[in-house]
Amino acid sequence: MADVKLVSYEETTENVSLVFENTDIGSVADAVGYFFAAEGYLLEGGTKENGVYAKGNKVANAFLGPLANRYKWNVAVFPESQNVRVKVGKSMTGRWGGALGARKVKKELNRLAVKMKILPSDFMQ
Repeated sequence: MADVKLVSYEETTENVSLVFENTDIGSVADAVGYFFAAEGYLLEGGTKENGVYAKGNKVANAFLGPLANRYKWNVAVFPESQNVRVKVGKSMTGRWGGALGARKVKKELNRLAVKMKILPSDFMQ
């Protein structure tokens, strides 16, 4: 495989978007799947190219709110020109848990974003 390279990175309060060159959708989707699995997430719905990754207990989240650790992300991997874009967005806001819940979701997105920047070196070689 050619030298996979991160060519673009964008982060907002709602999502993270990365663009890779010298790769294909399948390789990037596999890398994203390995990445989320390594972080303790499971693919709860959809496919590796367009799915929902989550971790934590749904029931505990319903009863304990911000005291439970439940995170859920919409993940899309799609072509963009000659490159591949990965977009990770919030599937749950944490608002049911008030300010604490929303802050936890934002903190987890930021943590994942930092780690996703190294996807090529860790998962695509």
